Order: sequence, then C-alpha cells, then structure tokens
Amino acid sequence: MTMSDAAATSDNSIKIVYRDASTKAQVSTATWITSATNTKAGDTSTTDQTNASGAKLSEFITNSKPSGYALANTAVTTGTYGSTVYVDVNAQATSKVQFTVSGKPNNTVDGSEVALTTTPALANGDVLTSKSLTVTGFDSSLLTNAKGGTIADKTLDSIATALGKATITGTTAYYDANGTAYHYVYTLNNTESLFKNNNTGSVYGSTLKASVTAQLVKTTSGSTSSDSSWIG
Repeated sequence: MTMSDAAATSDNSIKIVYRDASTKAQVSTATWITSATNTKAGDTSTTDQTNASGAKLSEFITNSKPSGYALANTAVTTGTYGSTVYVDVNAQATSKVQFTVSGKPNNTVDGSEVALTTTPALANGDVLTSKSLTVTGFDSSLLTNAKGGTIADKTLDSIATALGKATITGTTAYYDANGTAYHYVYTLNNTESLFKNNNTGSVYGSTLKASVTAQLVKTTSGSTSSDSSWIG
C-alpha cells in the first residue's frame, strides 16, 4: 500500500496470498487496490486497471513477490474484487563457483621467466576464494533459480561462456628479488566442455567447480571491485 492508495475495501481491492508451490504454506500476503472509483465487490478487474502507483494487477503480483522467491507461473492479469488470488512461488537459491588453478601457472612476462620470491607460490590445484580474486563482467543471475532444481546443461554452457568472457583478476601480490610487484590473471579452462562435464547434475544452491589457468602480469596502480558473494 502506498501513500496514495485508498483504504482497502471489498469494493476496490484484491488480496494476494503467496504460498510455497510445494507445501502450499503461506509465505506472505499483499493487497492490490485499484484507483478506479466505480468498482464493486464481485466485479472482475480489467487488464487496464491500475493502482495508485500505476501498476496493473499482474505487475503488482510480480513486483510484490516475497524476497528470495520466484513466481511458479505467469502472474494472473485479472481477479475478483473482494476476493483472494493465490499465487504459487518457489524458493530460490544461488549457486557459488569455486575456482581452482588448472596446470602450472605461467610466470613468463615479456618473454622472460620471472623468479618470484613470495611464498607460498601459486600452484596447480590451489583453490581461489573471494579473498584472492575479483571477477568483473559476469552475470551472476545465471546462478540463481528454484532451490534444489537441477541446473540444465544449456545453462551450464551459458555460465561457462559468461565466465570465459569475464575478467578474473588475482588480488594476491607476488614479488621478485627486485621488489617488482606482480599478480595473476585467470582464464576459464573449458577445454572439451570441462565446466559442463564437471558440473552436470548440479542443483541450484550447490557449489560449481571452475578450472582456471593462471598468467603472471606486472601490477599497475588501481584496483577493481566486484560482487564476490557467489565466489566459493
């Protein structure tokens, strides 16, 4: 209800009850109040009627869904004034991605092998966390859907494509004997659809495995921030 909405009555409002699609347990409620002035209880709302904020019934249902849930079906476009519309929703879950170094890191910079003095050195099989890298240019919404639902192979391919285009930058500083600073940049190793093969059958909310190769680069000034909540 907004500051501009009229008081809800059976003549001008439709109650929405959101319920879990599996258990039918009530999750939350909302009330859509039309801005039309000539409606009565028992009337069917029309698709062009809106509330004081300009939202049609279907838009209101979509926008008022409980946090952490998605509509199980397309929102209805009409309802009966003075009655209740039941809307099934599915709990959502977001998978994390765990990055692991694949193969020996490449420490060749400008054609020469760099001898790093920083220990421990990065090595094959090391697991990278949100504290040791940033990822930019990745659409993390690909990782979210109905909790417990199987991630389709097509979606795994889409995630792999997105990770392959993303910029994955290490935040750990490494130094040579002269004190020159370096860090690693990472690239998804998706040879022969490795990402999909490693994660087939995974469900939303689980941790996906991503293998990355590592390339040493000189560190320049500046830093990059990113949403790391999905990095395992």
